Amino acid sequence: MTDYFTYLREMIVAVWKDFVTFMSQRVVSPWHEVPNNFKNYGSLFAQYSPQFGVGGWIFFIIFAILFVALIGAAGFGLFLLLRKYIRFVKKEIDKDELREQVERLNYELYLAIKEKDKILNMKSTYMGVATDENGNPIGEGGQAKEGEAGTELDTRFPKMSHVDNQYKGVNTEIPNVPDFSLEQLCNAFRNFAASKLKL
Repeated sequence: MTDYFTYLREMIVAVWKDFVTFMSQRVVSPWHEVPNNFKNYGSLFAQYSPQFGVGGWIFFIIFAILFVALIGAAGFGLFLLLRKYIRFVKKEIDKDELREQVERLNYELYLAIKEKDKILNMKSTYMGVATDENGNPIGEGGQAKEGEAGTELDTRFPKMSHVDNQYKGVNTEIPNVPDFSLEQLCNAFRNFAASKLKL
């Protein structure tokens, strides 16, 4: 049985030397000298295996299983790392594709808005409504003419038109409050938004 441990020691030393040789060459002809040493592995095994005994063979089998398991675990770990890297690259490629699609959709939306403005401008011209440079119908004083452009939904900004109609005739003049600056107003509004609106 002592012969097995002698064999194991010399085997590990030989494998370790070959591993150091492999790493020292840094992938430049890494197995230039190592394949010749497989004969050395076989000669070491042939030299010591007849004297192993029962215990030695048991340890040999256990060591062989552990060695194969170690190689398998290393290979499986490399496989997992490679798969993770491939997934990461695929996600980045997908992100780039989505970014390109968003840019294309934004450009198509821009073209659609321009087309809508042209149609709105032609419609306003056909109805005899004066429009500004953006195609918005205007009347005297720069206000939208009621009855000519239709309801609020016919305007370009219906919600803003609704607010304008809602507050028509209401005094919206801001009173002059002494010792009250714009900074104080902003701070008060920020505090209100944080405390009441949870913003």
